[in-house]
Amino acid sequence: MKIYHVEAGMLATNCYFAVNEAIGEGVIFDPGGDYPTIKRMIEQAKAKVVAIVLTHGHSDHIGALAELRKATGAPVYIGEDDADCLTQPNRNLSFFIGEELKNEPADHLVHDGDVLE
Repeated sequence: MKIYHVEAGMLATNCYFAVNEAIGEGVIFDPGGDYPTIKRMIEQAKAKVVAIVLTHGHSDHIGALAELRKATGAPVYIGEDDADCLTQPNRNLSFFIGEELKNEPADHLVHDGDVLE
């Protein structure tokens, strides 16, 4: 396993790409608002994005979600309590960065005690 890291977006949010080098696949965590930087990290890793995991739904953690989702087709995972942050700008606090972020709902809701493989 190799972990790649970039600081993405105007708030320099930590975005990670955890890659299983044996199979050339990985998971993106918290795609902050800078898709070109995240894309370069993915290209450097030479791995396929098979999932996008959001630790929570604030705008600085989901800013590049729409572009990344479109580019990779990867399913999105978020905790059940933050699910509406993806679709409701007042919940994701995007007004603080001068935007109104709206995304499609997550593909999978994560519940307390779930194990993701």
